[in-house]
Amino acid sequence: MTRIYYREEKLQGTPVEMHAINSKNFDFLMKCPKPQLSFELAPDEAGGYGEWFRHMLISNRARHYDAGQQGKFYLPEAIIFCDVKDHIFPSQYHFIAKIGDRLEIRSSSGGEGVEWFQTPDMHRHVTESSIIVKMHNSILSVIDFLKDYKEPERPKAPKIKGTELDPQAAEAFLARLGLGKTYAQNVVDMAGSPSDHFDANCEHLRKYGIIEPSANMHLLYLAAVSEENGTMATVDWKGSYADVLYALNRLSGTEFKNIDGSRYGRSTAGKILSVLDRQVEERTDKTIFCMDTGTDSYSFGLTGKDEFEELKASADSAGIRIYRPEK
Repeated sequence: MTRIYYREEKLQGTPVEMHAINSKNFDFLMKCPKPQLSFELAPDEAGGYGEWFRHMLISNRARHYDAGQQGKFYLPEAIIFCDVKDHIFPSQYHFIAKIGDRLEIRSSSGGEGVEWFQTPDMHRHVTESSIIVKMHNSILSVIDFLKDYKEPERPKAPKIKGTELDPQAAEAFLARLGLGKTYAQNVVDMAGSPSDHFDANCEHLRKYGIIEPSANMHLLYLAAVSEENGTMATVDWKGSYADVLYALNRLSGTEFKNIDGSRYGRSTAGKILSVLDRQVEERTDKTIFCMDTGTDSYSFGLTGKDEFEELKASADSAGIRIYRPEK
């Protein structure tokens, strides 16, 4: 997923407020109910995309991010546009970002070889009317779809049986992940009563991609807030070597190399993490650990080589499974 990075929480160009590109529409797109965050618009009658962009992505979680050696960054709320999704950062993409209460329009280039931490220095102010018109039309098209959209009603489901976690053990484990008491209490509460906790906090949980209650909801939440805190990352089980490497580099702030990608092109993300762990252990005093979230994704972090067993014991006490990548 393309994310927009700034060096600091500060406008880089001239603020705008025009046509469909205004704070009212921007805030509506950030907050309104929607079936997904990424939209593919239909082509025009000629089968092309001259009047609007083919892809529009809503990035609705603003946050500060400390990437260690790579520095500190700000990820604003943004609407991202492109015609070709050829890389994590497309070869050409444009975006509207909100900094404070003001909007600005920027363009950037990505493609093969572009690292995430380079992107804050690559985007530039946009004045081309053709780009602004395409943004305008794209926004109106998506708003027209979303203005009457309502979340589908779900049948009343039986309450999900919860799992009682030791609050003190959960707090101790989350402290090792750099998360405080509030997060620990949330994990304990939603583990103990998933259905009730979801009903009372569904809007908040939706921000973390949790759209329905489940027995492993507390683990999904823990993985999401750990990623938000910069201490863990999550990749799909079938993620490519490049995808997993990108997530590891962003997490670690270290530029590990693509030296095995051709050999492990058809491997699972678990195997790729194991291969990359060799580089991590050779070049740093860290090792990779994974957290079982009960899904087919891999949520992973870094810990000291001599601290893994303590981390695992702490997780076990909290009723959470920590393990090493498959060998």
